[in-house]
Formats: sequence, structure tokens, C-alpha cells
Amino acid sequence: METVRIYKVTCDEAWSMYETGTGFSLEDWAENTQVQKGWDNGGHDYVLPDGFEVAEDSCGMRHIYDKSGWACRIGGKNTPVIFDGNGDMLCLELAK
Repeated sequence: METVRIYKVTCDEAWSMYETGTGFSLEDWAENTQVQKGWDNGGHDYVLPDGFEVAEDSCGMRHIYDKSGWACRIGGKNTPVIFDGNGDMLCLELAK
């Protein structure tokens, strides 16, 4: 059973209004810049479904990969969900 820390990240100020908002990420909000200001919730650990894993891509970015090797998209409003290569939405449980 693999766990992953997922952060709820909010960007309050940005160059473009389309860059603002809240979402989920495997990366925390590193720091504010002159054009972007935001914060994260400190992250929570979640249990990945069987056969899913966290790994880096060829550019060094971390992703959640499903059983077929597809990089899953993270979404959700209050709690994170992942979308696998088939487009199925999977709810994640908080790790204990």
C-alpha cells in the first residue's frame, strides 16, 4: 500500500486571472514571486489504489501512474480524486 502527500494549492494573485484558483498537486507552493502569490494547506497523505505508484517523468516532474503506466490527472474540489488512463475517477482515502 503506497501513500502520497497531496497538497491543496491556492494561487490568489497571478499575471493572468486564468492562473488563479485552487487545485491539488504533488508539489507544495514553493514561494511567492513578483507575479504569483499563493499558499498550500501543508498537504495530507493519501492511500493510492493497488497497482498505482508515484514516479518522476523524464523532466523530473512527479506524477501518479496507473497500472498501465498512464500519468493520472489529479482533480477534485474539497478532497483529491485521480483520473486514470480509462477516464475513471478514483477517490483517495486519507492515510491513517
